Amino acid sequence: MLRTRQTRNHKPEEKGDFSNKDELPASGLKIMRVNLIMLNLVGLLPPSGSGPLIRSMYKVFVACVLVMEVLILAGQFIAVVIYWGNLHLIANTMCLMNGCVLSFVSCTYFLRNKTKFLMLIDLLKVKFVAETKSKYIKLVQNAERQIITYLYLSSPIVACSIFSWVIAPFINRSNFSNIKDSNATKREQSVENMIFVMWTPFDIEQSPQFEIITALQVFFVNVGTGIIYAVGMLFLSLMSHSAAQFKVLAAMLDDMQENIHTDVLPNKKRIFLLNKDLPDVPEEEAPVYIRHESSWPENNQQSISHSSELILSKKIGDKNRFDEDEFQKYLVNCIKCHRDIINFVDHVNEVTSIVTFLQILNLPIMLCVTGFHMTQTFNDREQFFKFSSLLAATLYLIFSYSWFGQQLINESEKVATALYSTDWYNRRAGFKVLLPLAIMRASKPVKVKAGVFYDLSFLTFASIINAAYTYLTMLIQLSDS
Repeated sequence: MLRTRQTRNHKPEEKGDFSNKDELPASGLKIMRVNLIMLNLVGLLPPSGSGPLIRSMYKVFVACVLVMEVLILAGQFIAVVIYWGNLHLIANTMCLMNGCVLSFVSCTYFLRNKTKFLMLIDLLKVKFVAETKSKYIKLVQNAERQIITYLYLSSPIVACSIFSWVIAPFINRSNFSNIKDSNATKREQSVENMIFVMWTPFDIEQSPQFEIITALQVFFVNVGTGIIYAVGMLFLSLMSHSAAQFKVLAAMLDDMQENIHTDVLPNKKRIFLLNKDLPDVPEEEAPVYIRHESSWPENNQQSISHSSELILSKKIGDKNRFDEDEFQKYLVNCIKCHRDIINFVDHVNEVTSIVTFLQILNLPIMLCVTGFHMTQTFNDREQFFKFSSLLAATLYLIFSYSWFGQQLINESEKVATALYSTDWYNRRAGFKVLLPLAIMRASKPVKVKAGVFYDLSFLTFASIINAAYTYLTMLIQLSDS
């Protein structure tokens, strides 16, 4: 009899859902589209839905780029050995060799971990962005706007650097160029007319060798810079969206009271029933039914209005008991969300840590030799502009990594403040037990690592600049001696 009455009259209470089930505007939000387009343009990733022919063409293109980078690195290394006594040529070669190494490492590492990168993007879309509530979508959109802003700000710097390196050799061959050095051999002077220094087994002054080498170097400068730029923007996008998820979590904690009363306790009168009509069931053991008023049939609502004994009795008279349970559930959901974001950043570290570490090691040397060339070419405006543009691009790259990494650290630390700012003093024991543990974990900043020794932050940026300046002063003293 009891089972029959429960089946007919009782509909289980819907549990509070803190995800975005009622409205999913985020499902249509396109994130990281710019990154995928740039990877398509530089040839690292074929467009989605492309056929076998297009994919084969992309594979052939990438293979040709890798072979060309290996040959260029070999030619630059041989040039360092051959022109060991010429400090100017050695520094010039080392400058572009570092850029070539960055391009080669970025290309090979992305190709090797392409599946992991795409899985991270899909995880970000499905696990985080698609479940973000509509009121917090602006925080995700701001992360996407950050990348667009970075693209607008960095594009002129990158374009200026490419232009100066591609055009400078042709300017140097003009009549007003004063790059000639009386102490330099004819071979060294001809090498300086190349876009970047490298050894070749034939005379590059003869035609068509010079045109072929020049065309290949122009192609490599554009493709290599594009690869570094596209892969770097992918790293920055992952960091930006990770920081955005911490912002969303902090906002959810700040809006705890509002979200609970909106999502879990809607503006519908709850009816608590104590059924005393069941036979052989004492009043203190009678089942309690919890329903939304709008879900009841009209005849049931009329019967309820005529039966005052069916209204909530003293056994469940504590109205706030359900509120407290929902506050604890909300906190548990926030803790799980925090754990998921930390796990996502850990996956980002697994994919990007090695290549970022190699870049961090390479960039101080690149800054050093570029700055050295600037000190040696004050009277040569073409060469000075050439190396100053490269220095600006390198500094901007280092600062971008550090800025986005520092942003992630700051936003992860704000979660601890948001947890403490909840009205925990008005909550019950279960909430108060969970809160200190959550604050302890949130107090530990989440960082994007560059290997074992570095993390991407302003401190790392300062240490890189300090190391580059130390190398620069040592190189200048060596040149003067």
